[in-house]
Amino acid sequence: MDTTTLARLYAVNAGVLTMTLDGISHDESVVAPAAGGNCINWIVGHIALYRGSVLELLGRDPIWDAAGADVYRRGEAMTDPAAALPLETLVDAFARSSEPVADGFASVTPERLAAKSPREFPGGLDTIGGALAFLHFHEAYHLGQISLLRRLAGKPGAIA
Repeated sequence: MDTTTLARLYAVNAGVLTMTLDGISHDESVVAPAAGGNCINWIVGHIALYRGSVLELLGRDPIWDAAGADVYRRGEAMTDPAAALPLETLVDAFARSSEPVADGFASVTPERLAAKSPREFPGGLDTIGGALAFLHFHEAYHLGQISLLRRLAGKPGAIA
């Protein structure tokens, strides 16, 4: 497991999130797509919430206590925009995770990466290293959704 590459990929995700949210207001973030699915606000909150899992796998404490964040858990849907936390709060929670994630990758041991993951992930990724790789994919998947929702909000693409 190449932790330097994983750390860089997580940093790329942070940059992509910043670019795709540029110019998106809180009100725009809570508009759900007409065909169904979650809004930008839910996706950002979901990613921020799961950065806590990344930190825990790296042996670090989560930076967001996630109070009021149950609506952002897997399987939940934001049906009431009033349930949304302010977009700025979610972005801040995510941003505050970036440095601890980088520090975690800089100090994680090969033994920890090879240890059994506390939960299973698709594809037989049963080690902590595999879980961290899956959670990177998870973030990237949701960042792609935000990119599409950005265009549905009438904004130009953020990545050329």
